[in-house]
Amino acid sequence: MIAGVAIWGYLTIKDEARRIAREGAQNAVAEHLSSQQVKEELKAEIKRLYADEIRRVEEGINMPSAYAAVESKDNSAEKTGSGKTVGKRYPGKRHDRGSQRVMKTEAMRIS
Repeated sequence: MIAGVAIWGYLTIKDEARRIAREGAQNAVAEHLSSQQVKEELKAEIKRLYADEIRRVEEGINMPSAYAAVESKDNSAEKTGSGKTVGKRYPGKRHDRGSQRVMKTEAMRIS
């Protein structure tokens, strides 16, 4: 009977110690997260993430302007914002898929 009471007492003390340790850890974490230093670090990280995202979106928006303008349907070269012509049409050749096939055939004959 004494052994049974000793085992019961040991298990009760063990459970109580576990509960106290868990509450202490939760309180320490809550106190740390609510500290001013952590709040400032989180604000700085959020600002950095927003700045990175804004930069990425702006790069995506500006990406089409990084490429040369293509030829329009009426076979005239489009102009850039500065008024300069971007590319020219070669005389005697059409700029469509048929001319690409001709160019590939000619390239095969040459090589």
